[in-house]
Amino acid sequence: MDLSGQSLLAGAGILWVASCTAVSGIDDYAFDLAAGGTGGEAGSGATLTSGGAGGDAGWVPTGGAAAAGGHGGGGMGGAGGGGGCQPGTTQEGGVCGDCGTEISTCSNDGIWDPPSCENEGPCSQGAIQPGNCDSCSQQICENNCHWSICELKPGNECDYDEGDTWEYCDGGTTHWRFCLYNCLWASCQPI
Repeated sequence: MDLSGQSLLAGAGILWVASCTAVSGIDDYAFDLAAGGTGGEAGSGATLTSGGAGGDAGWVPTGGAAAAGGHGGGGMGGAGGGGGCQPGTTQEGGVCGDCGTEISTCSNDGIWDPPSCENEGPCSQGAIQPGNCDSCSQQICENNCHWSICELKPGNECDYDEGDTWEYCDGGTTHWRFCLYNCLWASCQPI
């Protein structure tokens, strides 16, 4: 193919063909600029990695065979998003155990360790214990996983306290009653 008087100007991704003589019965050649190659994808992980090589680009004469073109540039992959963490840092999860909190710590490898249950209360909700209470009372583990004060057991009226528990019972100070060993009040008696 004889290209005479041809002037090429390359700049800002534009290839310009000024003129072309007719060859083999084709009067005019028009040249299309093919799309440039696509740069590589961003790398994955916590470090910057090289992107893949770009594809070839080139101009193709309309109605003719493809001609060799320039190469598209390869790009540098951006830093990937990642699940990495700063070693030594901690993060809180949900509630665990006896009103505790799940705590995860970032290892030296930048990976979250399995969570541990921390800051638990001394008891499980609803648990019961005698504690230091009278035999007629008990302690109940409350919703905050801490023991309540001593409370009378269901059905009991008073703390026996070895027979020392008493109260006035006539609306004044002339009658009294004592708590019996069965945790019930005795009848009201004159003092």
